[in-house]
Amino acid sequence: SKPHSHRAKLEEDQEHLKNSYNNLLKQHTDVEALLQDLRLDITKRGSIPSETKMAQTNKDLDSIEHTCQALLAFYNDNCPKWKRTWESELHGIVQEKQFSDDVHQLLRELLEDTAPLRDLFTKLEKIAELKAKERLMKSGSSQPKFLSIVPHEDDDLARQIMLSEIQGIEIDHERRLEALERATKSREKELTNRVDEFEKELGDYVTNQKLRKTGGTEELERRRKKKDEEVLKAMLSSMAEVRLAADIGANPG
Repeated sequence: SKPHSHRAKLEEDQEHLKNSYNNLLKQHTDVEALLQDLRLDITKRGSIPSETKMAQTNKDLDSIEHTCQALLAFYNDNCPKWKRTWESELHGIVQEKQFSDDVHQLLRELLEDTAPLRDLFTKLEKIAELKAKERLMKSGSSQPKFLSIVPHEDDDLARQIMLSEIQGIEIDHERRLEALERATKSREKELTNRVDEFEKELGDYVTNQKLRKTGGTEELERRRKKKDEEVLKAMLSSMAEVRLAADIGANPG
């Protein structure tokens, strides 16, 4: 009922999702760099990080996890509304396309129907010129207003022929109404079929998650898991190096 407000809300939601993701990604990158420094401090430099630094790192990780969960919930709550907006816009696109096709066909038919009107006007114009010439000749004027179309002796015959042709011209007014009615019915039928196909395709894409992934919360979750795995592997490797160094120190021979 309010397509413009729905589109505005969708764009606002998408902008919020994009900005939140970008901020979260930056925060994630900063925390990852900090954890790498902590790993080097513990495994290579032999230093122990301060409790304040460890607490802040833990707080940042909690913030990232909480924000991810909140954005996922936001997506799940609003995606059905977005889908309805997309379907409505597709419906409008199909309507506009069908309307333009109908107008194109009706314009061509209207141009064809204009041909007998042009023929009628041409014949009426000739009759008017003949009458004007006859009137001027009777009044004795030597400067007729219109040019002579036919010789004087053929005036009566030409007039009779054109009058007969004018009376024979038929303008089919009903044809226009019938054409409009046919176009309207065809438009409604084709619109229904097209919208059903578009909406089904859109529903399948959304339901089956076939839309191309260009980022968003799913990409964020994938990257988070990958980074967690890398950090865990690095930590385990560093711990193994520390144990190996300790064993060598305890048994120098």
